[in-house]
Amino acid sequence: MLTKTKWALLAATTALTLSACGGFDYGDDSGLWTMDRECDDPRFVDVPGTPGGMASSLDEDDTRRDATDCQGLHKAGWIEPR
Repeated sequence: MLTKTKWALLAATTALTLSACGGFDYGDDSGLWTMDRECDDPRFVDVPGTPGGMASSLDEDDTRRDATDCQGLHKAGWIEPR
C-alpha cells in the first residue's frame, strides 16, 4: 500500500520524468518495426545537422508504436516532434 509520503514521492518522480521528456507520450513498442534503431513514428522528423534516425518510409499506423527507438533518438537530439 502506498503511504501518503510514498505517493508524493512517486508523483514528484513522475512529474520530473515527464518534464525531462517534455511530457511527450512516446506510446509503446507494439509496431512491426520496433528496436531497429530507426523511429517509425510520423510525429517526428530528423534534426538538421545530426545523423537523424527517421525511417525512410512512414505510415500513420505506426503512430505511438515505436517508443524505444523514438524516445532514444529524441533524447539524443537526433529527431524532434513535428
